[in-house]
Formats: sequence, structure tokens, C-alpha cells
Amino acid sequence: MRGSWSAYSWSILLHAGLLALLTISFSWQQSRQAIAVPPLAIQATVIDEATLLAALSPVTPDNAARERQARLQRERERQAERERAEAQRQAEATRQQRLEAERAAQTRLDEERAQQARLEQQRAEQAAADAAEQQRQAQAREKQAEQERQAREEQQRREREAEAERQKQAEAERKRQVEVERQRLAAVQRQREAAKKAELEEQLRRALAEETARLEAEEAGLLDEYIALIKQRIVRNWIQPPGVGAGLRCELIVTQIPGGEVTGVDIISCNGDAAVRRSIEAAVYKASPLPPPADPRLFERKVRVFFEPDS
Repeated sequence: MRGSWSAYSWSILLHAGLLALLTISFSWQQSRQAIAVPPLAIQATVIDEATLLAALSPVTPDNAARERQARLQRERERQAERERAEAQRQAEATRQQRLEAERAAQTRLDEERAQQARLEQQRAEQAAADAAEQQRQAQAREKQAEQERQAREEQQRREREAEAERQKQAEAERKRQVEVERQRLAAVQRQREAAKKAELEEQLRRALAEETARLEAEEAGLLDEYIALIKQRIVRNWIQPPGVGAGLRCELIVTQIPGGEVTGVDIISCNGDAAVRRSIEAAVYKASPLPPPADPRLFERKVRVFFEPDS
């Protein structure tokens, strides 16, 4: 009984020591795995209760059976321990791989973000450079446009000045020509006035001479003779209407053209009736052409004749 109790005590102490050793070993492995240090392979010799009892107890058939059972149990425990350790190792490796993949992904993401930032910075710098270049080109175009505008204005100013000078010269030439024409017209006008004056004087002289000659002819009785001839011609061509009494007297204005052709008859006054008037008009037209005056200066287009067939 005492020997069984001692073996049992030794077994409890042995298992407690093994459990403490496994706990310390597992904690140490986890610490080393946390700092990414590959775990070291540790080989430990486990002295279980059966071995210790076998060493301390005499060899008997019962003891041999128990020893076999203990070895199988220990082997199963060691296998289970190895499987747990392998599972933990694989889990830790998977975790490490996941962490490495996450770190790699984060690194790639950081690199992509940095690349994107660099690209954005380059695009911003390029955009700023393009904007600056566009502004420079716009300023250059504005400067060129301003220079061209100033050149056009200068050209237009010179053209206006040249045009004003041409207009000034043309106006001066026009005034000169106007003055020359005015002087020419004035000279022509003076010549015309002189000629007209001379002509008027000549006409006046001729008219005066003709009037003097006419007066002389009238004073000589030639005008009365001329009118008497016209009166006689009309009377000879008059057909007296029936019932005309004595004392017929009519005042006529006879219009004629050079050559004596009668163109009109106006009866100013007459003491005969309408038939007498018509007969006198017919006699005047029948007497055409009228006889010419002895002196051509006595010819008149309108001749006053007193028709008195009884005189």
C-alpha cells in the first residue's frame, strides 16, 4: 500500500513538472513567433510516471502490461501534441502569410498612392506649365495684336494725312481752275456785253434810221397809199350780201406775214349784221396775198383798215 502511494505521488509530481515545462515551452515559442523569429526545434525527453515506476518497480507481467498501456498513452499524447503543435505552426504560418500579404498589399497601395500623387503632381505641374505657356502665348498674341493695331493706326494716320494733302492740293487746284474759269467767263461776259452793247447800239441805230425813214415815208403819204391799196383789194373781192344799205363802215385788224398772205381777220366794230361780217372776212381772205408797200419799211404784220365800200 505504501509502495502504491509513493508511485502515485511520483506520477503526480512528474505530470505537474511536465505540464509546467510544456507551458513554459509553448509560451516561449509564441514569444519567438510574435517577433518573427523562426522557432527552434526542441527535443525533450519526457519521463512519465510509467517509466519512472518501471525504473523503480520490479519487472512483472502486470507491470509490463501497464508499461505497454502507458507507452501507448504517451505515444497518443505525443501524437496529439505534435498535431496541436503542427496546427499551431500552420495557423501561425497562415497568419504570417496573411500579415505579409497585407503588408505587401499595403506597400503596393502606398506605392500606387505615391505613384498617383506623383502623377497628379506631374499633371498639375504640366497643367501649370501649359497654363503659363498659354498665358505667355496669349500675352504675345495680345502684344502682336497691339503692335499690329498701332501699325494700322499709324498707316491710317499717314493715309489720312496724305489724303488730306491730296484734297488740299485738289481744292487749291479746283479754286485755281474756278478762278481761271471765272476770269475767262468774266472776259467772255465782258466781250458779250460789249458785243451786245454794240449790237444794241447798232440795232438802235438801225431802228432809229428805219423809224426815221418810216416817218419820212409816212410824211410822204406812202403809208396811206399802202393802206388804200389793201382797202381797195378787199373791196374788189367783197360780195355784197342782199339788203345792205348805204353807209356801211367796219374797222378791221388784218394779220399778214411777209409776202402779204393773210393769217387772220378781227372785226373791231361794224354797223352791219352777221352776214355782212362774214362777207367782209371772206373778202379779206380772198384778197390774200395783199399788195406790198412801196417802201418795205412800211410793212406791218397787223394793219388797221376801215372798210367803207361807199367812200
